[in-house]
Amino acid sequence: FGIERGWRIPGLETHAWQANATRAPPVDASMQRLRAAAGALFDERAGASGFSLEDVAALAATLEDVIADESLDFVAAARYLNHAGGSGPLDLPAGQWVLTTVLLLFKNPGLSVADFEEKKLVDPNVRLYMSSKRPIPN
Repeated sequence: FGIERGWRIPGLETHAWQANATRAPPVDASMQRLRAAAGALFDERAGASGFSLEDVAALAATLEDVIADESLDFVAAARYLNHAGGSGPLDLPAGQWVLTTVLLLFKNPGLSVADFEEKKLVDPNVRLYMSSKRPIPN
């Protein structure tokens, strides 16, 4: 939000704005922050007839940050499951495996990373999707 629109709201900066920042908090913490921001926004405006542009921008920036945190967690989990740890660049085949694994994780919210690892679900499912002629995600 901030990069695309040029707005910076203190405390709601996306990862790209944070210089020398450490890894983002877990998704649960981000969701709690989103709930708190939305709750505060609605509590303050209970009797009002609408929202200000600043209120909507703050909520949009918070939502964007939550989505970015969740996406980073999916990528980190996919890299872990494919033994491609770290944050360095991947070659094309490894990148395809990691991104396909991200889609598998996203499509299966009921399964944890441990489930994928214990049941060895990554390799056969990635092979299935990569050899399929159907669009991903389907």
